[in-house]
Amino acid sequence: MQSVWRFTLSSLGHLLLAMTQARLSSILFLAVAALFWGCSGEEDAAQGPSISVSPRAVNLGVGLQQRFTATVEGLDDTSVRWVVVEGDGAGTIDASGLYTAPSTVGTYHVVAISMGDPSRSSSAVINVQNAASPVSVSLSPERTQIHVAGTVRFTATVVGTANTAVTWSVTEGNGGTIDATGLYTAPTAGGTFHVVATSVAAPDKKATATVVVEPELVPVSVSITPDEVDLRTGGTQTFTATVTGTANTAVSWSVTEAGGGTIDASGLYTAPSTPGTYHVVAASVAEPSRSATATVRVTAADTVGVTVAPTEVELGTGETKDFTATVTGTADTAVTWSVTGGTIDTAGHYTAPATAGAFQVVATSVADPSKSASATVRVRPFSTAGLVMHFSAADLRGLGGTLPAAGAPVASWVDLSGNGRDLTQTDATRQPVFNPNALNGLPTVSFDGSNTSGDFLRTAALSPALAQPVTIFFVYKAPPVSVNKTLLDAPPGTGANRARIQATPVPTGALQLYATKFSSPFKQKTPGTFYSVTAVFNGAGSRLRANGVEEAPSSSADPGTTGMAGLMLGGRQELNADAFAATEFAEVLVFDRALDAAELGRVEAYLKSLYFPP
Repeated sequence: MQSVWRFTLSSLGHLLLAMTQARLSSILFLAVAALFWGCSGEEDAAQGPSISVSPRAVNLGVGLQQRFTATVEGLDDTSVRWVVVEGDGAGTIDASGLYTAPSTVGTYHVVAISMGDPSRSSSAVINVQNAASPVSVSLSPERTQIHVAGTVRFTATVVGTANTAVTWSVTEGNGGTIDATGLYTAPTAGGTFHVVATSVAAPDKKATATVVVEPELVPVSVSITPDEVDLRTGGTQTFTATVTGTANTAVSWSVTEAGGGTIDASGLYTAPSTPGTYHVVAASVAEPSRSATATVRVTAADTVGVTVAPTEVELGTGETKDFTATVTGTADTAVTWSVTGGTIDTAGHYTAPATAGAFQVVATSVADPSKSASATVRVRPFSTAGLVMHFSAADLRGLGGTLPAAGAPVASWVDLSGNGRDLTQTDATRQPVFNPNALNGLPTVSFDGSNTSGDFLRTAALSPALAQPVTIFFVYKAPPVSVNKTLLDAPPGTGANRARIQATPVPTGALQLYATKFSSPFKQKTPGTFYSVTAVFNGAGSRLRANGVEEAPSSSADPGTTGMAGLMLGGRQELNADAFAATEFAEVLVFDRALDAAELGRVEAYLKSLYFPP
């Protein structure tokens, strides 16, 4: 009998493999009878290859799924073919063994047939129930919080199916790991992640738990920058606080000592008016017991001072000059610039106006607006390019300086060019005197022309000397002449570079130029009369003009080619007793270049408007 059924099952297996699902329906009940008679497959298992299906029986709700597995032993080919015995309407099973129950209640069977030996097969029974509970999954805990690299075990509960197995996963790729038992291991970086349990019986049913992973727990600490500082009374300092070990990095600021200054919420500290040592404290808002302290040493504030350089300058209309301001007594050295004429930018770059005049450039301290300094700008109606010396009796002590009284000795005459080449005389017996109302209501410096101790003023020697061409403008009073009288010369120590101008007795008061030789005398001058003279030292091209009129020499205008290494007024370098001139000077300008005709005209017009108006 057993051998007969063995033959029947083998034949049935081959037949089932050869038929399509549609043709199988005609022999379904024959298959059921063959499969469940006598357990011949199990007897054969002891004698050769075998196949078993798991689970062997299951209860399912309508439309639910169950995965079956087939184990083949004794054959190299362990693959199987799955068949639903009852055919259409009895549910479906795919090649992986996933069975989906039909919508009709009943008992159904699935068969796994060995592909290596179709005579070998195994089956399972499915009871499909109409009132099956829906499958649901829940997780415990639903939300948890752990530190990086920590672990927590999750438990999944599945209802509505006899198969309570789940598969575990973590939604985020970098969200940690979970094993088959539900043990979750957090990643090494903080964040919020999600653990998912999916029902094996109903893969569309799942539950999700949230895991908040916090960074490694570190103690709260506070640091303050700078941790010590020196301030003047009333000074300010911004402190910054750094908080670690908590997401809340806010701090509260305070000053330990009463009367020790104030600090606002941004960390801006203002020192008190009383010198001393004080302490600024930053305390963590998250952990008030954690704080940091900075030391503030407050000393008496220096008086704020402002200086401007240069203090005096001459410019032509539209010309520019850079001013600098120095602020002392405060850490804040910024200034604001302002002018009474012309314009100035925030860097101190000044542009003269189109109108001549005297103007003020003012630098005001930002830290203490009550402190300021000013410079005087004299804007001339001519270009100051190449102006190396400028002396005006009206500005004897500098632009805006107080003038001395009538007859006061003149020990120094300030150079208005800004080059610092002042005329000086330290010997009180040889100092000229100040004449406040000598020419058109304007002052002059008067030289006595004494044969014993003649007055003179001179600059320091220039190094290097001014090379020709050199242009000199001067307004002077023609001296009495019985012998040659020196009006302008160079100071000692200048060697051959001593361009000078003298008045000659023939013709009376005529001027001569000298560098290495004398030019011929030019035109006669009346002693006691003021003249505006322009002298151009330029070798054979030298010239002389008086009151805006070109003068021709009696013979040669060439004084030689050496330069000018300084300026002396009133006498000769050698202090020859008979060379001192009884003269007066109102203004002297020296340029280190030859001016063109238009430039000469503008300087001469400027001098004429001051001293010889119509």
